[in-house]
Amino acid sequence: MKKSLLLLTICAFFLNSCKDPVCGCAPPLITSLHGQWEWVKTQTPSGTVTPQQTGYAKDMNFSNDSIGSYVSYYQADTLVSKLIMGLNGHQENKKESTIIVRFNPKGFMKFILKGNQMETSAFMNEFSVQSDTIRHFYQYKGEARK
Repeated sequence: MKKSLLLLTICAFFLNSCKDPVCGCAPPLITSLHGQWEWVKTQTPSGTVTPQQTGYAKDMNFSNDSIGSYVSYYQADTLVSKLIMGLNGHQENKKESTIIVRFNPKGFMKFILKGNQMETSAFMNEFSVQSDTIRHFYQYKGEARK
């Protein structure tokens, strides 16, 4: 019994000791997206738009349920749209903290994590230089909506 407890303690120590995102022992980067994110601003080639300028707040909500994982968009607490993530539909670059997520039936977005802030591309059906110049900025707000 004591040997089992000691072995369990040692295993738990090693599993929790490495926080290096590059080595592969840390949790997948995509788990950092889960939760509610508050829109801060959008930058386009023609300028910057903020919630103060538009007169409304927007949130992005990453969550999952028995159906799958999804991203929901809320404007002034009203659900505006919901995107279902594709199975095996993401690529991560832990060194650069970027995630490309594929959605069903088609399309994708790029996410860049910077602590409790996130930068996203526009939703793209296929890659284009013009779509990739639009950046949405979000601040982590808390647990995902249910």
